Amino acid sequence: TEAVRQRADALMLSGESAMGQFPEKALAVLRSVSLRIEYWCREEKKHESMYLPDIATSLSDSVSEAICNSAAHMANNLEVDAIFVYTRQGYMGSLLSRCRPDCPIFAFTSSTSVRRRMNLQWGLIPFRLDLSDDMESNINR
Repeated sequence: TEAVRQRADALMLSGESAMGQFPEKALAVLRSVSLRIEYWCREEKKHESMYLPDIATSLSDSVSEAICNSAAHMANNLEVDAIFVYTRQGYMGSLLSRCRPDCPIFAFTSSTSVRRRMNLQWGLIPFRLDLSDDMESNINR
């Protein structure tokens, strides 16, 4: 439960639990408990006490980081149902995940490998979508 409270990106079962007599049951219990704790954290507004140190190494990175921090804060304050992000390399999705907003982040990418990588990041629900350079057409899909 502590890993869920700290909003870890991923959880895993120990060898004994995963290879024991009831691995599916162990996974179901892990999922059930972690979902309840995540729900409790959202209801208790634990995100308000989170501190995120700056990680940007360049001006363009710091602008991206500021945009994602602001988007997550607005999403929490407005209590939105979801955040949508279009990302080619997964960078903006990763920055949003780092902010740990209280809603799911739907991340769209044209790369299968990026989608797979984003599967392991907190709060991200990745989808593969053939993105075009025209953002309007991407949104209309």
